[in-house]
Amino acid sequence: MATPIVREVLQNSVGGGPVTVVTGVGTQVDDVLCTIHGCDYGTLAGMTTPTGTSGTWAEDAFADLGVNTIHLKLWTRPVTVSGPQTVTVPDQGFGEENFQFTYVVAGVAAVGGIDGAAGATDGAGTSATAPSVPPTGTDDLLIAAWFSANNVVNFSFPAGMTNGLEEETAGFVTLATAREVLTASGATGTRVATASVSCSGFTGVSIALKGAATAAGAGPPLSPYAGARRRLLVR
Repeated sequence: MATPIVREVLQNSVGGGPVTVVTGVGTQVDDVLCTIHGCDYGTLAGMTTPTGTSGTWAEDAFADLGVNTIHLKLWTRPVTVSGPQTVTVPDQGFGEENFQFTYVVAGVAAVGGIDGAAGATDGAGTSATAPSVPPTGTDDLLIAAWFSANNVVNFSFPAGMTNGLEEETAGFVTLATAREVLTASGATGTRVATASVSCSGFTGVSIALKGAATAAGAGPPLSPYAGARRRLLVR
C-alpha cells in the first residue's frame, strides 16, 4: 500500500456561529475529507453532521468532557464530485466557540480506508492524549487532534508528529492537530501533546488512514480561499 497524501489542511473558528471552509479547486473524486470539529459549550449530541457540498459523512471518533464544556468530533467523507468542497460544522446557538480543521487526503483505500479511530479525555493538568488506534496497514497516515478546556495554550507536539497546527478564538480554548506516517501495523500507542499552561481538562482524537494499492497523483493546483486559513499544501 502507498501512504495517503495530504493535499491541504484548512482551519477556521467562529465565536457564536457555524464554521465554514472551502477546499481548493484541485480536490478530486475519491479524495477523503477528514474534518475535526471542536466546541466549548452545549452538548456532544448538539454537534450534528457537517453540511455543505453533498456527500455522506461518517462519524469516526468523539471525545466529551460533559455538558457545557469541551467536545470533539472527527468526521470523514469521500469526495464524489471534483472541485471545491464546502464544509460547514454547526453551532448550537449558545454563543459557543466552534473550531474546524479539514484535511483533504488523497490515496485512501476505497475499502477499509478508515483503519482505526478513537477518542480520549484527560483531567486537569498539561497532558493531552490522542488515543492509540490499531491499524492493519504498515504505512498508514495517522492524524491526531487535541482540545484544551478553559485556557488558551501552545501545544508541544509528540515526537514523530509533524506539521502541527493550532487554532484559538476569543481567548478561551485551543484546538490543535498534527500528523505522522506510520511504519508498522498494530497499536500505535498514545500521542501525548503538552500544553504550555495547565487546563481543567482535554479531549483528543486519533484516526489512521490506510493507503490505496496505487499511490495518488498530485492532481490540479489547489487555489486559495479567503474564508479560511490554508496552512499546508503538500504534493
